[in-house]
Amino acid sequence: MNTFGRSITIILACILLFLFPVQYDAELTGTIADAVVENGVYELTDKVIRNKAFTKMDYEMFMNEFDMADAGFHLEFEVAKSYSDGEQDYMFSEFYDELGAYFTIEEELTLERGDYITIYLIKDMESDLLKLQELFFHKGIRKEQIVYGGRIS
Repeated sequence: MNTFGRSITIILACILLFLFPVQYDAELTGTIADAVVENGVYELTDKVIRNKAFTKMDYEMFMNEFDMADAGFHLEFEVAKSYSDGEQDYMFSEFYDELGAYFTIEEELTLERGDYITIYLIKDMESDLLKLQELFFHKGIRKEQIVYGGRIS
């Protein structure tokens, strides 16, 4: 092997010694952040079901706590109310996709017994490490969604 071939081999080895740890760190960091935020969504849903209300303070505490763990997400909230006219049962669904704007006007979203709620956490962006990883290993940009819900009893 000539000098040029050895130089290229050394350069490629150095690049790979840098890339593989960065890739592993990015995947591990993303997995941990996803698990922490998913657990937070579950706890928020459980709290809303227990309290029968989604308050401005609950929303702000969630956003402040988990915005540090994984920036680039937003919450959406859906309430399905059931009613009957005596012959047929109906469901009426209200969807709140701009909770920040809603809570500038209102302090609380009150729920009634029998309502079904669904909280959607939608990731809009990826962490810096995942962006760096995608420079070298091309993957489609995924838009993850975490969904929890339940019935107010």
